[in-house]
Amino acid sequence: MRFVVANSRMRELYPVSGQRAQPGARLEDVLRYAAEHGEYPGVEGPESVDAYVRLWMSCFANGQAFFGEAELAND
Repeated sequence: MRFVVANSRMRELYPVSGQRAQPGARLEDVLRYAAEHGEYPGVEGPESVDAYVRLWMSCFANGQAFFGEAELAND
């Protein structure tokens, strides 16, 4: 999966990874970058990052909607 569009609101919501979300960028790469650089609290270490990326790629691939709130790191 690749990004088709990304706007300034995405960059505001995701300050660590938002700049990487450009048209043509792979979603998996953006998720991994964010997880590796502390954007998602509690996702630490290679195994945790891999599990996080697998979970979200599976959700997007299966068309599962996310309803709720997610904690992001404080900047």
